[in-house]
Amino acid sequence: MNKTGINWCDLTWNPVTGCTKIMQGCKNCYAEGIAKRFWGDRKFSDIEFHENRLQAKELKSKRGKVIFVNSMSDLFHETLQPEQVQKVLDVIKDHPQHTFLVLTKRIKNISYFQLKDTPNLWLGYSASTQKDLDAGVDYLLSSDAKTKWLSLEPLIEPIIIHQTRIDWVVVGCESGYNRRLCNNEWINDIAWECKATNTPVWIKQIDIIDRITDDIGEFPKHLQIREKP
Repeated sequence: MNKTGINWCDLTWNPVTGCTKIMQGCKNCYAEGIAKRFWGDRKFSDIEFHENRLQAKELKSKRGKVIFVNSMSDLFHETLQPEQVQKVLDVIKDHPQHTFLVLTKRIKNISYFQLKDTPNLWLGYSASTQKDLDAGVDYLLSSDAKTKWLSLEPLIEPIIIHQTRIDWVVVGCESGYNRRLCNNEWINDIAWECKATNTPVWIKQIDIIDRITDDIGEFPKHLQIREKP
């Protein structure tokens, strides 16, 4: 496991690495950039399951942590064997002191797995456009995960959630050299929609004076919102 700069979790855990692009939000994938820097000849599209990481020493800690599962992949990638995914889910179930945040763009693939007996797993769906959100949110809501959340990042157009059964929303601009436009009013509109439905919202990062910042102290006061369920 690794410490992380992602401000809504404590650690990242990658029992799977590698992924392929399926949505507009994948265009400037930060994980692919990391892979190009550190993986040598291995391509980011080469998906690997690391069974040895299922025994990470940090899992044994009695002090609960918020752990982002597969920051460098997608747990429900179609090339993984169901038994591999299940092994990861079993580890999560066996460590109830931690909260595991699983984020996927392949939300349709969760139908093969039961999550109701794993209350410490928060199932998230990632979307950057209205089309992608609308295509997957019903699959998220129909899952048996106890906590269901959305990651609207990188936000590259205005999005209306149109749902009241979401437990948490994370939203933020795209970062990096080739980042696409994100109007902070789009973020503000999502925050107001969440307020109207009593949905906790976490504003991860915004565009301020032509740069991206995740320092909440630099946010306008009306965007200084970081809530959790």
